Amino acid sequence: MASRRGTVGKLLVALLLVAFPLALGVYRASDAAYEVERMAPNPSYRVHMGLFFETRSDTLRVRAYLPQNEGHLSLGARWTDTDLTSSAEIYQGGNRRLEWWGETEGRVKVETSFTVIPSAVTYEIDPDFRVPGPPADTTLPFLQATETIQVGDPRIAALAQRLAPRNASTAVALRRLYSYCAELPEPARGKQPPPEDALSTLRGQSGTPRGKSRLFAALARERGLPTRLVQGLVLDPGRGLDATTWAEVRLAASWVPFCPSEGLFARTEGRLVPFCRGDRALVESHPRAKMRTRFEVERSFAVRGRLIEGSGKSASSWLGVWGALEESGVSVNILVIVLMLPVGAFLTVFLRNIFGLRTFGFFLPMLIAVAAMRAGLIWAITGLLFVIGAVFLFRLMTESLRLLHFPRLAAALTSTVLAILGLAALGALSGNLNLAHVTYLPVVVLTIATEQFSRVIDEEGPIEVLKVTGMTVAAIAVCYLLMSNYALQKFVLTFPEIFLVLIFFNILVGCWTGMRLSEYLRFRQLIEAERAVGHA
Repeated sequence: MASRRGTVGKLLVALLLVAFPLALGVYRASDAAYEVERMAPNPSYRVHMGLFFETRSDTLRVRAYLPQNEGHLSLGARWTDTDLTSSAEIYQGGNRRLEWWGETEGRVKVETSFTVIPSAVTYEIDPDFRVPGPPADTTLPFLQATETIQVGDPRIAALAQRLAPRNASTAVALRRLYSYCAELPEPARGKQPPPEDALSTLRGQSGTPRGKSRLFAALARERGLPTRLVQGLVLDPGRGLDATTWAEVRLAASWVPFCPSEGLFARTEGRLVPFCRGDRALVESHPRAKMRTRFEVERSFAVRGRLIEGSGKSASSWLGVWGALEESGVSVNILVIVLMLPVGAFLTVFLRNIFGLRTFGFFLPMLIAVAAMRAGLIWAITGLLFVIGAVFLFRLMTESLRLLHFPRLAAALTSTVLAILGLAALGALSGNLNLAHVTYLPVVVLTIATEQFSRVIDEEGPIEVLKVTGMTVAAIAVCYLLMSNYALQKFVLTFPEIFLVLIFFNILVGCWTGMRLSEYLRFRQLIEAERAVGHA
């Protein structure tokens, strides 16, 4: 009787923790008043552009192009910090140009940040589209030759004719021209930057993003298609960024993007942010000065406020709650971190109880993974190992003092802070901002982990401590890969009731009484010997 009641209780728990959130999610996703894409949060990006100049002139004038609101791009608030005293904003030729000027003292900085919410756009190219008759005056400049786009050169004309003969449709011609440019490899890195004009790219059979786009523009213009270049950024958080170039072709009433270096054919995927249109420098200074640029991109989410637009319903979509929190000053980035912590906790439990991984503390892997979401996995692990090594060295130096436990822990905490600040300062001075972001490492948890590190090395020796360190790093990597997964973050923000299912899985793991994988591997020979005796 008691066994039957226990079974019924387990079924009720399973029904509550699994069936209810799944049924609610299916209902919300299938409700005619909602669309999953409209329920999900929009990706939002914070773009930071830093310009650093060294000049011998007493005055300096800086011109830089910045993006502006357009059909597939929404811009948020902009913040600027500069040593120059005057500024102006100018709209000219469809571009938005900012200028700063003032007196200088040798070194000048101009830093500006803004948020951008892009939309993914895919253009359908009509297979029957044909290039119209004589070009209009407005498109004529986009068919002519320039110093870097050598339309009319016999080699470019011959290649255009071979790839896209006049009897080929526009859609087929564009696909062939694009494929040719996209398949060109990157040039070998040398002391001198390679030439980036269309003809040099064709001759060298390799090209930078700008060189590939110029060659594509030259080939498309040879085909009679008005084509212009665009300078901007490709949104890809975590990678080193610099300005890049792509092309836009005028088809019917639209300018259609083609980015050979990023594999984007007639689509943006919500990644392209145009700063200026035209084959011109993104940043200029007068008089000319030695310049260094730095771009950073951080991905976040943008929610749609308290109501799902057009649904007439309140926040039964959780985005209404997130929108209300954001209006009250709670960052969506903080919400994402909080919501991903249960995912990291479950992964740590699974790795410890099922695989048998030992780690320095239960919370350390997921909290280091949170820091890695900002600093990057490699630099977060580098910071972790550096701090553990520094604090362990401090412990060795003070071991002869025979300190009491809590004073020793407080001193270790102080040395942890000093180690993190030293590493962050080194990153800031060297220009490595990922290394500077190690300040996100959890100080208190690191201190406790260092104490555990010391205990393991005292009780079990250096070989065992290396094993546990390796398993801790592996757990951090697994937690980071899932916690930083954009699709998973978006899903959890949209359907947070899925955490009830996560509780159910934690209960399942907690009920596991079998051997761990590491134990099975460790005692495999004994298990196989016992099985052999049993069969005999």
